[in-house]
Amino acid sequence: MNGKMAALLQKASLRWPLVARALPTQLPTFEIFEDCVLLKNQWEPNKHVKITDCFDETGFECFINHVHLPFAGTNESLISCLEYAATL
Repeated sequence: MNGKMAALLQKASLRWPLVARALPTQLPTFEIFEDCVLLKNQWEPNKHVKITDCFDETGFECFINHVHLPFAGTNESLISCLEYAATL
């Protein structure tokens, strides 16, 4: 974790790893494609991307599994984002 994230957690009086308050309503689903672990909801719209388009398999996984979480600057929003990360 970088210093900016550590400061954000400290300001919000949170510790990592975060203990989820409840089970998420929708758990992420994964798909294996050519020995790569992919988030299914990110892979489905990007099936046109080939592993050879990336430097290696890790780069392919990072490209496909890249997600943006809706952090709105509030503690609740931060907790929601962290719970998603902890679930992964």
